[in-house]
Amino acid sequence: MGRWKYGKALSFDGNDYVSIGDSASLDTINDLTVELWLKPAVTYSASSPDFYALVSKFNGAGGFQFVYHQGGYLYLYVTNKIAVQSSPVTLNAGIGIISSYLDSGTNDAHIYLGTSDITAGTTSVFMSTNNSSLFIGARPEPSPMYPLHFVQGVIDEVRIWGSVLVQLS
Repeated sequence: MGRWKYGKALSFDGNDYVSIGDSASLDTINDLTVELWLKPAVTYSASSPDFYALVSKFNGAGGFQFVYHQGGYLYLYVTNKIAVQSSPVTLNAGIGIISSYLDSGTNDAHIYLGTSDITAGTTSVFMSTNNSSLFIGARPEPSPMYPLHFVQGVIDEVRIWGSVLVQLS
């Protein structure tokens, strides 16, 4: 795995990914925060593939995935539904911290780029657990389970919490 290391981050060339395995600590059914540092190697745009999976613990029906979608939207999918989407953003060669959260108690969800709230819409969703591995830089496709939707760029400081972390100004 050394050839993918970029400092202390991981560099993805469009066909690499990290699979962490399943863990009960990643099976949250109430609240969720996903955060990561991303430096894309390409400018994602409307002509990009349908989406790039940044972080995914998804099995086709349950779990979550945080993706950068065609047209420049960031999405947090929960149990195969869009929980929250961003306004269109262009992630270029710059460095950004992206985070999203879902509060099941209030059904409140947000996506941040740095300290800017770029939330454009939310949907009522319910979390469900699964026994899928956690993937960074790709998403597993169900039946048979194999990775797709690879990222091109550097990802670091991936953090996942089973609680809501609010953005402070």
